[in-house]
Amino acid sequence: MQPKSRSGVPEMEKDTRILKALLKAGPDHISGADLSRTVKVARGSIGRHIQYLRDQGFDIASHRSYGYRLVREPAEIQPRLIEAYISAPPILFYHYIDSTNNEASRQLESGRAAPFVVLAARQMQGRGRYGRSWDSVASGNLYISFVFRPLWSVEVLQRFTLWMGLQLCHFFVRQEGLTLGLKWPNDLLYQNRKVAGMLTETRVEADRISQLIFGLGINCNDDPSDNDPGLKGIATSLARAHGRPLPLNQIAAAIIKIVGAVYQKTIAQGGIPHKSFDRLWKRYDALSGQTVRVKRDGRSFRGIVRGLHLDGALCLLLEDGSEYQLRSGDVFQLHCNLEDKGRRGR
Repeated sequence: MQPKSRSGVPEMEKDTRILKALLKAGPDHISGADLSRTVKVARGSIGRHIQYLRDQGFDIASHRSYGYRLVREPAEIQPRLIEAYISAPPILFYHYIDSTNNEASRQLESGRAAPFVVLAARQMQGRGRYGRSWDSVASGNLYISFVFRPLWSVEVLQRFTLWMGLQLCHFFVRQEGLTLGLKWPNDLLYQNRKVAGMLTETRVEADRISQLIFGLGINCNDDPSDNDPGLKGIATSLARAHGRPLPLNQIAAAIIKIVGAVYQKTIAQGGIPHKSFDRLWKRYDALSGQTVRVKRDGRSFRGIVRGLHLDGALCLLLEDGSEYQLRSGDVFQLHCNLEDKGRRGR
């Protein structure tokens, strides 16, 4: 049970301050006296807070002469730890939830001010495009929604989901050395297998976007194909690609920071910068030059991917030689050279 507060500082904020101090100390110890001064609580209450954090899964060593040291973080999501890593917008955390995008909508309807983040350890009704389900009951993955009120014109955000996907691909290459590709319109792939899906939902009023919810599901440490044989060869996890589990809270903190920074920069620039978008698209596009099968409005056809239109439509060269701009539909890869493409793009 978390200790009761005797000061004006909320208990959760005290825990975050303690974690910040432990992280800053790194492999070294920090004394109880220094923690007391940093957190601004009585020296005698430090031990109770440390025990509470231990109960939450933090491995914290203590030494009578040296103080405390963070040995190992929990494998499960801990919102206080994420807040200790970064200065983040309010994070609403749930152990179980129907969908983070659904909760984001409910929070907006109740009057919560944006920006904020909805984060869940598990989703019971995770969903993707066209209301399809997204396997999201594993606890070692990330299910997260970012909520903004941009008041932008619809045209400004035509490629928003793709833009965020490119930024995430770039992050995982730099941070974890994982060559991911972006499959139009909203999937992140590793060697032609899905590791993440994105879903952007908006509300438009008077031709301006008044609400924007960017949902993201990432298979970090639990591979959904382990529990569903039907997903073998279709889905995988970043941990399987990397060969080891990833630090879930560090990844979550970094992604929250990146999405927030990219959003703010997009606002400041008045839209998505075309040159930067094109540069990243050439590097991470998983479909360029490939023959694909498309399902749209009950019909199926084939084409060769020839690029991306300014409004985000996928440009196809059809079998009869005509050109087609695909703005919605399902795209299935018939050939994939993602790994070779990734090596060339580094």
